Amino acid sequence: MKTFQVKNNNGSFECKIDITTEEWLKLLNDPKVTYSRTLKALLGFYKSPNHTATCSEVNPKKPSSPNALIWRWAQRVQNRLGRFQVLGTDGNTSYWIIPMTGRYRGRGFEWTVRPELVQAIGLYLKQLEEE
Repeated sequence: MKTFQVKNNNGSFECKIDITTEEWLKLLNDPKVTYSRTLKALLGFYKSPNHTATCSEVNPKKPSSPNALIWRWAQRVQNRLGRFQVLGTDGNTSYWIIPMTGRYRGRGFEWTVRPELVQAIGLYLKQLEEE
């Protein structure tokens, strides 16, 4: 199993993850991995300018909700793929970085959807329109 390490690059948290657009699309279409509440949270980030937002921007009434949903989803993604683990800057297992990158912005943490996942969400939404 591969281990990826999160790096703090002047306040921007990054980690190379090898999940393709096609793999993300399969994961989005898998109801055992992607639940409807998770998809709603993902779309909140996806629809934000540059696919970037804080959790409080995505859900002002309950900012902890997108965080928890994305974290659990990323854990399911990692388990489904079964080929890597991610270690945070503190050396502990990290999940949120699997679908996102992030940085501190003012009082909050700003998340950005990975480009391959952005493409997969676009394809997923197109599939829904065609049904």
